[in-house]
Amino acid sequence: MPQDVQKQVSVEAKVAERLELKLGDELSFLIGSQTVRATVTSIRKVDWNSLQPNFYMIFSDDVIADFPATYITSFYLAKEDKLWLNELLADYPTLSIIDVAAMLEQIQSVIAQVSVAIQFVLLIVVIAATLVLVAQVQSSLDERKKETVIYRTIGAKGSVIRNAISYEFISLGAISGFIAASVAEFSLYLLQTYSFKMTWVLHWELWMIGPLSGALFVAVVGSLSTRSLLKITPSELIRQLA
Repeated sequence: MPQDVQKQVSVEAKVAERLELKLGDELSFLIGSQTVRATVTSIRKVDWNSLQPNFYMIFSDDVIADFPATYITSFYLAKEDKLWLNELLADYPTLSIIDVAAMLEQIQSVIAQVSVAIQFVLLIVVIAATLVLVAQVQSSLDERKKETVIYRTIGAKGSVIRNAISYEFISLGAISGFIAASVAEFSLYLLQTYSFKMTWVLHWELWMIGPLSGALFVAVVGSLSTRSLLKITPSELIRQLA
């Protein structure tokens, strides 16, 4: 007597882990009013980011051979030929057609709108940071006037004082840009590794753009905020501090 062929099912790896399934376990499935049983003979790891059709459970042919089936396929259709779909649906009204291109366009539209919103928030943050920097510089003008008087008294030229102020703000901006690049890189690492399950790639451009743009921006704003110090003569500075 020939032995009965074992009814088999292949289970997706995460489902198997969640249900604590292992090879050789027998599963029961209720399809309509009928119960079918199959043995777990393989566990698959599925890449759900691909557009290839896949399922959590894949049965051997003998398990669901007596049940109605739905067939799926994919094909490319140029935009100028999309009216042909109307004829296809008229000839085969039971078909269900999913336009992947339309879905991708909708997703791209949403991403574009989110990008505009993020850019607007970034602009607000830059403006707020500029105001905070200007306010901080203005609050320290008295202290800077005292330092300028000392520099002038010991014979420092205006170019030396100007360079000292510029180097101070360049260093502050570079440090701020480095911190911003570090936070951005760490955030990208978390998103790529844990959210999108992608391989993390170091973004070298962040480590160049961050410190350079920060140094340039803070140097320009700081220098413009303190330029009045260089136009005042030592005698006027002393009278203002008296």
